[in-house]
Amino acid sequence: FKHYGLPIVFWGKENEEILVLADTGSTHNVIASKTLTSYSLEYQELKSVDTVFGLGGSTETKEAMVHFDLLTLNDGDVGRITRKDLFKVQDEYFYNADAGKNSSEALPPIEAVLGVPFMAKENWVLDFCMGIIYIHK
Repeated sequence: FKHYGLPIVFWGKENEEILVLADTGSTHNVIASKTLTSYSLEYQELKSVDTVFGLGGSTETKEAMVHFDLLTLNDGDVGRITRKDLFKVQDEYFYNADAGKNSSEALPPIEAVLGVPFMAKENWVLDFCMGIIYIHK
């Protein structure tokens, strides 16, 4: 929450960290095609093509089943939760708050979005007052 003002989670894969938005207004998971090819993410492209509608208009997307590791923090210990889920694949990053700033002060782009269906399935609770996300057991 701190730097972006949004609920951000991290994926980790082989010493890489990917910023992912937990979006309470999204009906789908979305990932940038550059993210799939730039990191060591395991994924299977599916044949289906779809149109996604958002604040910026609409865009045509492909679909992929993506395997990822969510990084967790519990009493100071970093852990990993391995998951796979269906994602809409779009050409551009979802959100790049610092596009155009010099690299020393720019924040990394948000490269994927986890939508409401994923968060509900995983029993996530987003506490916007405390700036944390936790799993309801």
